[in-house]
Amino acid sequence: MNRTRLTEAFDVAGLPAPEVTVPTGFTHPVRGAVRCPAAPLLAAGLARRGVPVRLAPWPGPLTPAAPTPAPAAAARPAALRAFTTTYLDVDGQVIGLAVVADPALPALVEAAAAELRCWSDALRTRRLLLPVPAPACSPPRHAPGTLVPAREQDHDPTASACRADRTGATVTSYLERGDTVLVLGSGRGAWAERPPRPLPRRPGVVPVLSADHATTVEVPDPAKLSFVQRPCTPVEEFTTILDILRFRFPLLRGQHPDQWCHRPTDTRDAVRSAVAESDLVLLVDGRHPHPWLAHPGLIPVGSITDLYPAVLARAATITLTGPLNRPAAATLSDTLARCLSGLGPLSVIRRRSTSEPATDTHLPPERHAAGALGKP
Repeated sequence: MNRTRLTEAFDVAGLPAPEVTVPTGFTHPVRGAVRCPAAPLLAAGLARRGVPVRLAPWPGPLTPAAPTPAPAAAARPAALRAFTTTYLDVDGQVIGLAVVADPALPALVEAAAAELRCWSDALRTRRLLLPVPAPACSPPRHAPGTLVPAREQDHDPTASACRADRTGATVTSYLERGDTVLVLGSGRGAWAERPPRPLPRRPGVVPVLSADHATTVEVPDPAKLSFVQRPCTPVEEFTTILDILRFRFPLLRGQHPDQWCHRPTDTRDAVRSAVAESDLVLLVDGRHPHPWLAHPGLIPVGSITDLYPAVLARAATITLTGPLNRPAAATLSDTLARCLSGLGPLSVIRRRSTSEPATDTHLPPERHAAGALGKP
């Protein structure tokens, strides 16, 4: 990219305006059509300086202005001042940044030139890691606590698309044998972004929402006690609660691990894997603390105005993440990714994590050697 990078300043024909124009696209006099995906970042930077900005395509070619006769030049400046940086992307497209200001307003011209230099200095080749959330569950087909027929659990994939169905059936079976059933976890998903699924409203069902709650919960008979995971609870949250309860109630028994919900943990694992490789982490939802996500370069981003060129200039690998099932977060994530594509050649890598519970562990030695565990 650096070999094709070209930074220029020249006068262009145009009508004076009280604001600075940041083109979302323009036609370069030599390089032709120029895309400006990062124009919103440049405009936001100018706005932080208190500069009035208009973000719009430039009408017609951005070509150097013809010389102005002396009498007209004495009356007022004959042209606008343009500052541009362009480069060739890996696919041959011309990408760039530009800003146009009226030289009759020298303070605006100076600010425009300085801001363009800052963003031009942030151009570099980058990786953008996008952790992909685990697929959303299909809604449970059965009301909480309803016993799901075994034939549906084993043979109808839609019946167990959400673990809530199997959890409801397990709760029912434990209640029928006379146990108190502890339902463990918050059930609020990887980012605590969703309301928990409703619990079975039946006598003998006791929610245990957190590790703190697990240290104080009381039960009628510790010898007749079972547990299940609340669907949509991350496994690490659930097992922390379970460890405390096992210590307090040694006779506790419960749900087989192949019924546990792994989707929130898969989402978190994809995020943590990407974050571990990154220089910078852009979290598109800063409204909630996420203790499981830690990185010295983590920046909560509520809008593009939260991005600064000096921070981006140092980052060769960026993770962009957050609760993307929220429409506002997903929209902001798309906007940020488009803007970053205008700050140098960008490689977008989608990172996934998938857990596939399997119980077919009793296999002949040759199948174990062939890596067939868990495969049909």
